[in-house]
Amino acid sequence: MECTLNQLMNEKQYQNFFDTFGYIKVVGVFDRREVGYLEKLFRNHYEQYFKRRYLSILIDVYIRKKTFMVPSFADENVDLLDIFRRKNLFSLAKILLGGGTQYWGSDGSLFGYGSLWHRDVATRGRRLKMNIYPSSGGLFSGAFRIVPGSHKISDEYAAHLGRACAWPYAAPEGGLNENKYFPETVKPSSWERIFFRKRNELPHAVIKLNKGDLLLFDDRAIHCVYAPLFPKARKLITALFCEFPANDINKIASENIALKKMECSQYSCAPYGKDIQNYFAANGLEDMTQKFRDIEYDCDGSYSGQHKDQYDDLKEFLTQNYR
Repeated sequence: MECTLNQLMNEKQYQNFFDTFGYIKVVGVFDRREVGYLEKLFRNHYEQYFKRRYLSILIDVYIRKKTFMVPSFADENVDLLDIFRRKNLFSLAKILLGGGTQYWGSDGSLFGYGSLWHRDVATRGRRLKMNIYPSSGGLFSGAFRIVPGSHKISDEYAAHLGRACAWPYAAPEGGLNENKYFPETVKPSSWERIFFRKRNELPHAVIKLNKGDLLLFDDRAIHCVYAPLFPKARKLITALFCEFPANDINKIASENIALKKMECSQYSCAPYGKDIQNYFAANGLEDMTQKFRDIEYDCDGSYSGQHKDQYDDLKEFLTQNYR
């Protein structure tokens, strides 16, 4: 399903689609000039963060198959936050998740070889991840793939998928074959699907993306990016939000706080970047950061900008809701 930003902001049926299936593509959110600016911003931020030339980082992506992720990517860039605000993305988050919505954070990723079937988290509370694409993704060059409805963690459908998916543990085959819960399905990391069609493929939606599109999805859903036919460095900027209900009978709030604390410790980063608190206060958005801003976390300083394997306690936490 795709729509315009105006349709999603104002028409309930598109909001219902997102809530039911866990994703929706918003086309043409950023024009060519804005996409060019986002690409330049991305390169500059990466060079500043890693203290390296962007070309040397690309060599690691293509040759060494490394995947990079910079936490708090937007939080420390007022120009990027201005773009989010002008596009009404903060308001959109409240429309889709409700009045108690909290800004979770942001990151900027760079990868060239796709990803395996996985969830980002598996909390009871609803979540929203906004993927901004300065890079395109076609059928054989990095289209986003998602299992619709798999974000409904509390129902039996999502539970079956959770039992089949190796995530958050190692998934060398693709994430939905290791547990032998389903018959063998296509492996996202393999190119054999292009030349020899497999009979069994996990039912899913394929979302092709152009530069300037915005993908919204609940990151509890099972999703992946198939390995491209030829390696392609894909730039991705994300902003994340979570629901934080006032009358919390399901203990969503305490689960969110516990997970946020674990993630801060995992990546040795503060709940928010240094600039965002002042920015939100100056623009009437301070309510979106009040629940996480004072979280205390352990910082060992070991994060180097590449994805880390989750700690055992985080793995246990991430799977507790669908065992």
